[in-house]
Amino acid sequence: MFTPLSEVRLLSVPLKLSNKEQILFNSRSEQYNYFSNHIYRNFTDFTYQRKDGIIRVPINAETLFNAHCNYVMYDNKNFSNKWIYAYITEIEYINSSVTHLHIKTDVLQTWLLDCQLHTSFIVRETVKND
Repeated sequence: MFTPLSEVRLLSVPLKLSNKEQILFNSRSEQYNYFSNHIYRNFTDFTYQRKDGIIRVPINAETLFNAHCNYVMYDNKNFSNKWIYAYITEIEYINSSVTHLHIKTDVLQTWLLDCQLHTSFIVRETVKND
């Protein structure tokens, strides 16, 4: 019988949903090592994780608040070998041993290193005080 197997890592990193503070990496290994050094909890036996959904974790919500968890990385191992990076947008208390994490994919960290950026220039910019 096929069992979807996903790894989920909860992190505390200095990234914000606004994307104003981002970290640019030169390689996937550099990116992976950086995020691996900021792991609060690691789960290796989760079912398939869906994009921009809810992850149910067996941790009390207060524990996650106190640990300043604001980010998650997950890999659906049976379907791909790619880490998906996501912001935790809401920590929802369900009961004393279960919390729902609402997530939104960090498109920059997830896909930027898969893109080939060509030399380009800006033709025109718009400023806030015009």
